[in-house]
Amino acid sequence: MGAAEEISVNPISGDDPVSRSLNEFFGELAPENKEPFVGLKLHLIRPDSIPSVALYVKRGKRYRMFRDQRENFTAFEIQGLLDAGVDRVFLSRADAPLVRQYLETFLVKSEGSPQVSVDAQVGLMRSAAVRMTEELFQDPSPENIRKGMKAVSGFVNLLVRDPKAFYHLIRLSSHDPYTYQHSVGVGLNAIALGKRMRMPSEQDLIDLGIAGLLHDIGKTRVDPGIINKPGPLDKAEWEQMLQHSTWGYEVLKDNRDVSQRSKLAVLHHHEEGAGGGYPHGLTDNQISVFAKIITIADIFNALTTDRTYSKAKSPFEAFKLIQGAMMHKVDKSLFAELVMIYGGKLE
Repeated sequence: MGAAEEISVNPISGDDPVSRSLNEFFGELAPENKEPFVGLKLHLIRPDSIPSVALYVKRGKRYRMFRDQRENFTAFEIQGLLDAGVDRVFLSRADAPLVRQYLETFLVKSEGSPQVSVDAQVGLMRSAAVRMTEELFQDPSPENIRKGMKAVSGFVNLLVRDPKAFYHLIRLSSHDPYTYQHSVGVGLNAIALGKRMRMPSEQDLIDLGIAGLLHDIGKTRVDPGIINKPGPLDKAEWEQMLQHSTWGYEVLKDNRDVSQRSKLAVLHHHEEGAGGGYPHGLTDNQISVFAKIITIADIFNALTTDRTYSKAKSPFEAFKLIQGAMMHKVDKSLFAELVMIYGGKLE
């Protein structure tokens, strides 16, 4: 994670009080906001649980310290502020990443937390997953891979608890800046497609989500200048890029936490049924269903995400483009199921 002002903002789509307050908090983290303090609504705070950061109250244009970082923030103090007409406290912008992580964790998992809509829960979980994926791509260590698996398990557990979360989940997989969000988006679409295909166990969905999250982990070995190049790659650059799925498998092959089917999906997500893909030129019956799901999730998410050289397409536009020019890359039955997930039929 970079400096506090570089925090990416992923607004929550819900319209309940908690979602609105979270959006206010995330909005104040935007890079263009140079205020030294960030507001936090009191109803987002669980007594005695907020991280050790100094909290302030605002009097006119001045900020006065209310609680030292070494002190607990009690329910009595929160109620006293509310009784005095104060509905928020403020924290230093430098402390915002720590508090953001607290919100992403506590509001989703804690019993007795404020009433949090499914929109807000999924949004917070996705925000945490993007932050974790950034750390993972900076250092694909076994510890960070385990953090990724925990994030994916959280999405799957929410789906099992509340089937309505399925629709919130797929809505969140598109229209974000491309970098780490793409990996999270592919994982979400893969889980959604696995759910649609009635995969028999939670572990199936977790393994699919992990494969989606890690499908491009091999790009950590590709020259960053190639990854970030705005124009087409030359022959030498393309040859290096073609290695990323093999390198991804090499990163994961000795990791016992990641299943073999997830590893093979990472290795084979650029294979094509007719044999024209890479790295091995496999044909249809040699490619696992996991790899086929990651392939279509990868293509669809890339088309529906803003990139430096192209604007995001709507799901319908993406499906029409795949149908017209990319059907040799994807499994036809999985394509039909993904179309149905997004609620449409293609003429």
